[in-house]
Amino acid sequence: LPSNRKFFAMLNSIKSAISTNITNSRNFHAAGRSKVIETQLRSSRRMKLCNLQGIEYSYLSIFAGVEPVLLPNILATTGGMHGLSELHCMLIATVPDLASIVNKKAVIKDRLAQNAIDRAALDAEYLRLTNQSALIESEEKNDSACVGTDVAFHGRKR
Repeated sequence: LPSNRKFFAMLNSIKSAISTNITNSRNFHAAGRSKVIETQLRSSRRMKLCNLQGIEYSYLSIFAGVEPVLLPNILATTGGMHGLSELHCMLIATVPDLASIVNKKAVIKDRLAQNAIDRAALDAEYLRLTNQSALIESEEKNDSACVGTDVAFHGRKR
């Protein structure tokens, strides 16, 4: 960027931060949160700020100092505020960290429990359908037996 454009872009960023502070003058946490969401969690804005400051932009650098346990909240906030494409980029960048916080043993235990519940429901449905099928077959045999008996007694078909 030429120096004039760079200066005015920086000035606009500062004005935006001041405006956010004024809007949230009674809640400093909300002001800080709003500025982080708007500047750091939106990759296009973050790239512009890095360029203004002469810093090399790296999408992954934002997550370097973030505790993995906080990533789900950051992802939820980003997805809600900036849309699915930004969320998709963040997910790609954070998958290894997210995987590290998952208690795999607990996940497997939960899946096994859920599968047992699902299997019991399927077994019950299988039994119900098998009984229904047997009942239908039995009724069909009784109907054909009655038709044969009817013909024998009356000598004619119905």
